Amino acid sequence: MGLQQGRNPKSKQVLGTRKANKSLEQEESSRYARRETRTLCGAKLRIGYSEATKVYVVKAFISQHNHMLATSNQIPFIRTNRHVGKESLALTNTMTRVSIRPCHAYEYMVEQSRGYRRVGFTVKDLYNKIDQQRKDRLI
Repeated sequence: MGLQQGRNPKSKQVLGTRKANKSLEQEESSRYARRETRTLCGAKLRIGYSEATKVYVVKAFISQHNHMLATSNQIPFIRTNRHVGKESLALTNTMTRVSIRPCHAYEYMVEQSRGYRRVGFTVKDLYNKIDQQRKDRLI
């Protein structure tokens, strides 16, 4: 949730990520019923901008979740914590030019950062980014 430069939004509201309720009823086109994934979480953070003091203030905060939160082992797999940066992509491209596979380049980055949690993305994210880069070159 980054703020754009040059703009001062008057307020911002962040709700729990689990907003809607999915039905357990099986559709005719699907082969199996999916499990319920939405819990109508009431967690909320509302931030407003005070013109008088020129600072952001918390207007409403509800911290109670009606679902389990991610454990420390699951945090690297949350979408917002997974980003392949320009530096990592450039390193991978350089290594693939000298016949080093992307999975081995990823393992090198893991060793350099001293752990999978500190890399910031999974090997699948790296392959997806490389694939996206190849498609962009074709267009």
